[in-house]
Amino acid sequence: MFLNAREHRTIEKLSMDEYILTWIEAFLIDRKARGCAKGTLEFYGFKLKLFTNYCETQLVKNISQITPHFIRQYMLYLEEKDHNPGGRHAAFRALRAFLLWYEDEVDPFDTSVTLRLPDSRCGYVPTTKKKFPHNCRLAES
Repeated sequence: MFLNAREHRTIEKLSMDEYILTWIEAFLIDRKARGCAKGTLEFYGFKLKLFTNYCETQLVKNISQITPHFIRQYMLYLEEKDHNPGGRHAAFRALRAFLLWYEDEVDPFDTSVTLRLPDSRCGYVPTTKKKFPHNCRLAES
């Protein structure tokens, strides 16, 4: 009937589905609960909407389908759609914030693999030896 302390504090990984929009909504709720400014919330919402629109065009619905290669394709897609370097960088920053949050939310204690997400205006390319996002440890280069 009662949960022990460990079960009470642990969020079951399978309690949320893999649907990207579900996780993005949870991310935005988390940011709002943390007291992010209205402009920050709008920024994340707008930039992540660009990403979800791209995901829909590529028939990617689950977060487990996001790979470093997919992120590279997304960055190239933004360039093809005439987003300037600052706009592409902003989209990348929002996506990176979301993915870092997701990693921490799903398994904050897993440090088995490091995924590098460069943060510079000239280098957006993520690199890893394993598929993202499961069982990865994100780190800034």
